[in-house]
Amino acid sequence: MISHVSSYYAATQLDDDLFFNPTLMDRVEVDVCIIGGGLAGLTTALECAKSGKSVVLLEANRIGWGASGRNAGFVNSGFAKSIFELEAEFGIDHAKALFRLSRDGVSYVKNQIGNIQAHDLIEGKEALEVVRYGNGEGLQKAAERLALDYGFSQDYLNKDQLQALLKTQQYKAGLLDHEGIHIHPLHYTLSLAKMAQSKTVQIYENSRVEHIEKSGNRWCAHISLPNTGQLSKGRSKVEANHMVLACSAYGGPYKPIERAILPIATYIIASKPMPDQIDEAINFTGTIADDRRAGDYYRISGKGDERRLIWGGRITTKRKEPKALAAMLKQDITAIYPQFSNMEIDYAWSGFMGYARHKMPIIRQMEDNLWVATAFGGHGLNTTAMAGQLIASAITDNNDQYRLFEPFTAKWCVGKIGQLAIQMEYWRMQALDSLEEYFSK
Repeated sequence: MISHVSSYYAATQLDDDLFFNPTLMDRVEVDVCIIGGGLAGLTTALECAKSGKSVVLLEANRIGWGASGRNAGFVNSGFAKSIFELEAEFGIDHAKALFRLSRDGVSYVKNQIGNIQAHDLIEGKEALEVVRYGNGEGLQKAAERLALDYGFSQDYLNKDQLQALLKTQQYKAGLLDHEGIHIHPLHYTLSLAKMAQSKTVQIYENSRVEHIEKSGNRWCAHISLPNTGQLSKGRSKVEANHMVLACSAYGGPYKPIERAILPIATYIIASKPMPDQIDEAINFTGTIADDRRAGDYYRISGKGDERRLIWGGRITTKRKEPKALAAMLKQDITAIYPQFSNMEIDYAWSGFMGYARHKMPIIRQMEDNLWVATAFGGHGLNTTAMAGQLIASAITDNNDQYRLFEPFTAKWCVGKIGQLAIQMEYWRMQALDSLEEYFSK
């Protein structure tokens, strides 16, 4: 059986999370078949089952094996694309409706955590967005607009106020969001799976879908034989009235969606416990993310003497993890916090996020009763929850609120050329960040 990627999260799973689901070796007929065992698929499965639908969920690896179980654990409102960019493109009413849905996603995660008995699932509250250059004037204006037009209140922190929380000279100002939280994402994902199973959702792991097809009024998902990639010649398949594709950067069986997803790698480290060094540098228990185009994001995990730093940063289209990953991120960390120059790193891992060209989730009906929920890169914990609710509501109640995402189509990413273009854009962003930081000193 495939294991979760080696990470701080995998190493700190709860004992009752160490379970395996069977491989599908039979033919099953249900109302809803979901492909993908991440948070979008699990949320859709849980909500469909609550409404009385029979549901099968198929995962090629392990539940939470992809981005859902490896991410930084930030649960914040918004999208990877700025809400003000969306407003400029689609108008304020459309943007406000989208932003409300993104906040609903945060509320959904909090509500589900309230139903989960796992200890310390919420590791901290509040979120800080900080600026590395400029005087923070733009940040303050953004906060005023969000409060006035979107009903979303944040506290503006000037440099002195910010330095009381983050003992570094690199940040000029910040916004404090009281709604944000951070969590152990693998705990949450596995807990959601158990909740779905309690509502009679059938979950199968190591069950890769190689091919889907329409058969009359139903959809069929054909499963490959374990560890071979060969179709099981009809022995293992699911027939369903509705099929939901909740795959992402690690591939799936439907070409129009696979061509529309760019897999973007990001890197994360977890330090060894270092409470004294943390006390010298960070007096804040929430999440922190900076405004650089190629930004850093980090938080403190654990309590008391077990506190450690979890830090993510850098993005690339390269599939190979750099050999000096830990050293590379430590260099980024100590450029901001010299207090961490002697830190030791326990875990370093990478993962792929699925991005669409428009930087928004793809949530839509591609063909009759063939649904898609994908492309959550950069802002996944709230938007996967949002998408699962929207798709489930469309299936069970004919709710058409998902149509707010109709402008965000499955545009072809131009294959290798698209990956090269993204990589070149990232290098350009890095260069601009360096220049702005140099001239703002």
